[in-house]
Amino acid sequence: MNRWIIPALVASLAVTVPALAQEAGPPRSNGHAHGEHGHDDMDDVRAVLRLLAVYQARHHAQHGRFAASLQELGFPEPRQITLQLSGGGRRGFAAVSGSATEECAYFEGTVAPPREFIRRAGELVCRSRH
Repeated sequence: MNRWIIPALVASLAVTVPALAQEAGPPRSNGHAHGEHGHDDMDDVRAVLRLLAVYQARHHAQHGRFAASLQELGFPEPRQITLQLSGGGRRGFAAVSGSATEECAYFEGTVAPPREFIRRAGELVCRSRH
């Protein structure tokens, strides 16, 4: 692997993940408890991907690689939406979340984009299912 890829990826995460976390804002309360982590907006397709990026950045900082599964991350499982995670390791990760009306995609690093409608790493892109 090119020795410049990992430092560039880490630098990208240093900018991207805090911006996603800030954009996500505080969790919205919907009256449902979502596991031991207490995240209340786990039924929002965008918020789930923003939170996943934060978990992945933390995991990468601690282990030098991205997690390959939600279980490895200790990520709370969404109940109202689907969430697919692929990749992991040193190259990056990709994820897609979806509801009946919307699908969102996000990826970091040099992994393949998870959907054809997203092209740039670190960018959260959504589309309507209608």
